[in-house]
Amino acid sequence: MGRPGGEALSTTFTPRRIPPLADFDRAREEIRRHGLDAVVCSLAHNVHYFSGIDSPPLWHFPGYATVIVPAQGEPALICSILTLNSSAEMDPWISDVYLVYRGDSILYLAEELLESERYIRELRDALVPTASPTPYDAVAKALTDRGLQNGKIGFDEPGMAGRIPLDGFLPFDAVDVLRSIRMIKTEPEIEKMRKAAVVNEEAALEAVRLIPLLPTIEDVVARYRSAIALRGGEAKYLLTGSPHHTGTFQHQFKDYPAAPGDFLMVDALGTWQHYHGDFGRTVSWGAPEAKVRRRFDAMRRGFEAGYETARPGVPFAEISEAVRETARREGFPEFVATTPHSVGLEHTDNPRTPNQVARANMTMNIDIVYMEAGFGALHLEDTFLIRESGNELLTSGKTELIVLE
Repeated sequence: MGRPGGEALSTTFTPRRIPPLADFDRAREEIRRHGLDAVVCSLAHNVHYFSGIDSPPLWHFPGYATVIVPAQGEPALICSILTLNSSAEMDPWISDVYLVYRGDSILYLAEELLESERYIRELRDALVPTASPTPYDAVAKALTDRGLQNGKIGFDEPGMAGRIPLDGFLPFDAVDVLRSIRMIKTEPEIEKMRKAAVVNEEAALEAVRLIPLLPTIEDVVARYRSAIALRGGEAKYLLTGSPHHTGTFQHQFKDYPAAPGDFLMVDALGTWQHYHGDFGRTVSWGAPEAKVRRRFDAMRRGFEAGYETARPGVPFAEISEAVRETARREGFPEFVATTPHSVGLEHTDNPRTPNQVARANMTMNIDIVYMEAGFGALHLEDTFLIRESGNELLTSGKTELIVLE
């Protein structure tokens, strides 16, 4: 954590160093490319990305911490005493800290303190004299210190801009700017994505293979939630569909008892250390009908074509076209569309802009879904890493239709 003015603290405590997730040099390039002087990040996934802070309140309390990344110069971390306390065992890589102080949440009155407690107390004492009463005042101070009080400033939470007590700056919605930064993963992020993909797929498969033994779809969803939790992850959703519900897969059908002869699409989204795993398959209880098999096999050929097409510089639209045309050519003329997307700290981790292209070190999903009223829903989705030297599957790539006996 930051030491104001580079001051040395007397305590010998050394917080645990954590590897940076963000590539600050590339982040600054993107900020400049969009004509911004700085971005102000207050959403949890962006604060975590730029600072490494990972205490539970960050993900549940808006405004718990804020990071400012200027186009030139060093970033700033704006946080409260609570953040300092929660991060005592960890040393984020941003050293310029602006404290928001309205009194202590923890008192350090004992004569004998742990070294980590002395560290936080000394850091607090050094920061309090220049602390701000609100995060908005602290943002104003940090921007002014950097000569950016009249600059063009991006925000990931646009409502924050109106609360900053400065009159001269020009606010800008920077949500897609930050996605353009995050969609290209650093090596520490790629390692997290590998783990997230494996954990999510294993949990989903554990749950769906128990469909014949579980009373309802609600029980399958519950099994997925517990299975991913036991692997250190967190479930976001498990979506299903069946021929008996006209192909509308977004509803959970909690009281639906699956039966022999059913086929169901499965779409599992979960996280591991906040990075998303996104996985889809189609499950048949018993041998599938010929029409189901034919259509799903065509989707598999479509995925293979999309995977081979996805290379640095290739437009998402071209990847989609490769999937669609291959699926139709392979015996599924009704097939409509597919959705390539980046995945990371957000489920869809790329800008929502037209003409999006694949980039090296992007983790991508090709989301292939077909829904038809009266027929049902089919799904196939895997995660892979795009490299200059060739793609790398992060999920298993075992795309066969899953048949349960």
